[in-house]
Amino acid sequence: MLNILSDTLTDTTTPVGERRLPMPIKAVVIGLGVAVTLIVATMVGVAAGYLARRDQASIPSAIARGAAAFSATVTLVCVMTAALATL
Repeated sequence: MLNILSDTLTDTTTPVGERRLPMPIKAVVIGLGVAVTLIVATMVGVAAGYLARRDQASIPSAIARGAAAFSATVTLVCVMTAALATL
């Protein structure tokens, strides 16, 4: 239960000796994880499109390959995150 009458909000339900991360830190970590995932997925998609174009694929085909690589990367990260969250 939160003590809302004091100047500082303290969580009185946390057992002694157990530390919990404040919510803003969790939000920052989640935001950074999402940002890193999108940056890596974008780089993978661009690389796949570039390599497809170097392989004499048409521009629409290269874009489709890049988009498929981007979506596969994001899907893989989501599956890994879900698997780790259940541990």
